[in-house]
Amino acid sequence: MTDYYAKIPANRKKVLAMSISAAPPGDKVSYFHSTARGASGNMIVHRLEETDPASRWLKRNCTHFVEIIIPRVPKDRVFTLTKVPQGR
Repeated sequence: MTDYYAKIPANRKKVLAMSISAAPPGDKVSYFHSTARGASGNMIVHRLEETDPASRWLKRNCTHFVEIIIPRVPKDRVFTLTKVPQGR
């Protein structure tokens, strides 16, 4: 991590983020409350500042398992009702 943070200019925050993107599964559902194709989100997993234990979520020489749940957002007309013909 020391080599990584050394490359970040002094006026920028020293953080490492994990990002994810997802194309919508259809025209009536999207992700991350976005209408853009390939919506994305990110999460900070490590900060150079060591004063806060919560800022060092990513640990050196450890295996990390991450469960990622991407929120699906249905469009207004995701479901439609159709009348069934009567009198058959």
